[in-house]
Amino acid sequence: MAEVKSKPGKRLRYRRALILLAIALSVLAGNAIFGESGLRVLLEARRENQGLEQEIERLEQENRQLEGEIQGLRSDPAAIEKLAREQMQMAKPGEIIFTLPYDQGQENRSLPPIREEADADPAKP
Repeated sequence: MAEVKSKPGKRLRYRRALILLAIALSVLAGNAIFGESGLRVLLEARRENQGLEQEIERLEQENRQLEGEIQGLRSDPAAIEKLAREQMQMAKPGEIIFTLPYDQGQENRSLPPIREEADADPAKP
């Protein structure tokens, strides 16, 4: 049998085709990773999504807590009195409220009222 030798022109065309194919694949791979809808963008979106899900969970928990406080204020007169005393610095007759200075940005912290009545029970606040 006779050996068939490839022609130099055919070999050159084959080599050029392989180089073009490698360049095209490199461009496609780069675009898949770094393009507008590439892997990098996908990973950033997942990270942002995870942060938003955590924020939603925190807000839902805060919402549940506030709903509980609302329910307590609607049904418990003692809770309303406590809120009025703490936030509005209200006192019953004969009580003195001591307010401590505080830095800006901090919640105002008042001491519980002190009764000046002589017959006040020391066990009761």
